[in-house]
Amino acid sequence: MIGVGRVFLGWHGSQYSVTRALGGWPAFAVLRVGLSIVLLVFWLQGIPALAQGARTEAAIWSQIETLRQAPESGEAEWFANAAARRRALLAEIGNLLLLFPGSTHREAVIALELDTRWELLALDKAEQEAFAKRVAELAANPPNATIAAEAEYWRLRLAGCVPGARPAPTSAATSSRSVDVGYARPLDTATWEAFLAAHPDSPRVPIVVQDLLAAYEQRDDLPAAERILELARQRCPDAPVTRVWAGRVRRWKNIGQPMDLGGVGPSSAASQAGGVHVVWHLSTSALIPKPGRPVEWPEPMQRLSRSGVRQTVVLMGPAAAPQPLPALPGLVSREEPIGMSGEYSRAWGITKLPTLFLIGGDGRLRAVAEGQREAERLIESLP
Repeated sequence: MIGVGRVFLGWHGSQYSVTRALGGWPAFAVLRVGLSIVLLVFWLQGIPALAQGARTEAAIWSQIETLRQAPESGEAEWFANAAARRRALLAEIGNLLLLFPGSTHREAVIALELDTRWELLALDKAEQEAFAKRVAELAANPPNATIAAEAEYWRLRLAGCVPGARPAPTSAATSSRSVDVGYARPLDTATWEAFLAAHPDSPRVPIVVQDLLAAYEQRDDLPAAERILELARQRCPDAPVTRVWAGRVRRWKNIGQPMDLGGVGPSSAASQAGGVHVVWHLSTSALIPKPGRPVEWPEPMQRLSRSGVRQTVVLMGPAAAPQPLPALPGLVSREEPIGMSGEYSRAWGITKLPTLFLIGGDGRLRAVAEGQREAERLIESLP
């Protein structure tokens, strides 16, 4: 500080000599003092930057990883804590990009920055302007083709979406996936298909494929879904979205066709018995009884049994079903793993439980219901 003081005093003294040479012009004397103050302010503001410069790239990257993986905390303060963590993460990302523009982590850091800004937008709508500005900056001057694709992805995402409803701040909401931003309008499928054509190597391809397939399923546009699935098989054949949707499209195509579930509720038996046959896909956790109570089947299954409806239940879950399972007239049960590890769940795109298949008396698949609400509606529609 003493050395810096001498620099300022020396400059101040030399400036004073100039003032005397100019005849003591008062305005210049004021300018002299003003410039001294401005330089001092710049010096003081530069102290944090100098301190940041002392940090290594590895140290900043380590802090980024720590903040990225840190769990959310608190109940009542969950949103405030989640937003604060993301703002701290963005600050460290900014430090790395500023101090080490040639970092080998540059692409990954920019992608993480944009993901984090999206998550923060779900927590605070006021962040939308800053997010859009940053995306526009990257789109105008992308360092490479990968970042150009990232900027375009987020430009389209922001154009079609607004901050969605906040989740309830409970202990269950402990990851970035607990916050979301929903579509403000129906998905612009033509625009997103154009994105896939323009950026075939983007890491966002599986996400866009998922959105397109879900949109086409909602519209009941099977040819379009088959086209996108074929593209997914070419671009990301091993991605979970490709495997899941292969099964979903398969069962979609089977609506109205004779149904063979590979030994699960054989259609021939349903045809011989007459009437409908309901195939349940149920989580094993749904059968865990309350303390002191026996294992029971869900009430809708008991109701269908009393009505004489044939049922098959496929129990799915990471854990085995509780035993003993109660007997239920007309019910056949078996267990299958859920998720990508299960051949059956992959084959038929089972991703949500419960899922019901309704097979008619002629052995043809009539309808599929996913989730509790759809399952209840399907059951209520039965004669």
